[in-house]
Amino acid sequence: MAALFLQASGPAPVTESWERYAEPGRWPAWAPQVLRVRVDGGDTRIHPGMTGEVRSFLPPAAGFVVTAVDELARTWSWRVTLGPLRLTLDHGVDPCLDGGTSTWLRLRGPLPVLLAYAPLARVALRRLVHADPPPRT
Repeated sequence: MAALFLQASGPAPVTESWERYAEPGRWPAWAPQVLRVRVDGGDTRIHPGMTGEVRSFLPPAAGFVVTAVDELARTWSWRVTLGPLRLTLDHGVDPCLDGGTSTWLRLRGPLPVLLAYAPLARVALRRLVHADPPPRT
């Protein structure tokens, strides 16, 4: 198992960036690799034990379970499964001194998968901390 750490900073207020994470229905607006999110039970906010599926460009959907959420620290973790592949993703959102946001992502899983996913994750992190995420093209 390998690990990779990514981060980005931008002008969006920290509360807005956190809400973009905390509401799975908003993920497709800033994460280009996420086309749709289905949450079991219809929950609208991440919480430990939340499960569902994330749809991307190619089938099949990736299953997920949220393993930890700390609203005060603005951190959360989830485990994503796609067939035999398993990834653990830890996320955090921190305020910047200029009023913007810094966000980070720690990925753990097979190194080839992490290296293939990293470019998409970098784009998503940058979009997460923009004042207004660019529209999908």
